[in-house]
Amino acid sequence: MSRRARRFSTTSSRRKWSHRKRTAGVFAKTSEVRTQLDLLRQQVLVQAIVQDHLKTHPIKDEEMLTEYNKAKASRGDKEYKARHILVDKDSEANEIIAQLKKGTKFEDLAKQSKDPGSKDKGGDLDWNTPSTFVKPFADALSKLEKGKYTETPVQTQFGWHVIQLDDVRSMQFPAFDTVKQQLLSRMQSRKCRSSSASCVRKPRSSSQPTHVRALRNIRIHGLSSPQPCGCQDCCTVRKPRSGWASIG
Repeated sequence: MSRRARRFSTTSSRRKWSHRKRTAGVFAKTSEVRTQLDLLRQQVLVQAIVQDHLKTHPIKDEEMLTEYNKAKASRGDKEYKARHILVDKDSEANEIIAQLKKGTKFEDLAKQSKDPGSKDKGGDLDWNTPSTFVKPFADALSKLEKGKYTETPVQTQFGWHVIQLDDVRSMQFPAFDTVKQQLLSRMQSRKCRSSSASCVRKPRSSSQPTHVRALRNIRIHGLSSPQPCGCQDCCTVRKPRSGWASIG
């Protein structure tokens, strides 16, 4: 390439770079772009704060084992395969029970259920532990014999239920080592939320650690409060899922 050609190429590149800088400057002045840049900056800062906090406040194996044993105890050692029909009034539930006693199939009666997640499946709730459900429902389910249904309507905050137990099986809880990493992630997330909320509530102080003051000065996305983790496909009688479904 000749000297003249090289000079032309260099000049052209400088012009393009100058044009890009001017264009970027124009966009950077718009409110939408400034907001996005600010959000990105905050996210990077929060990630750095989180990593620093977890490094200085590690989760110990003893803490994870305690959490594991609590989850294991709450889950129990049995799973139940159940069906239910949810209605608004106890009189409606009693009428369904009367129909069942006359020999009407539970699956057919379930079509009138108010639970959209199970009504088209004959009321089937699949396999679950009692702790998956709200307490009145769980208590009634645990007392049923295989193949039987509740002869008295069960009331919860969602309405009145008629419950049928299809089957019961033993449940093998996963070993600690197989869920250790999953449990660690859950506990770290919870500790970060707790720490950030506590920091934001405390009065300002120049003696506070840098990460505490930083948390007060930014709007924390995804840390200051837990995100809802319900599932739209879940039956209405189920509790919101904990986020570590394989063990909790």
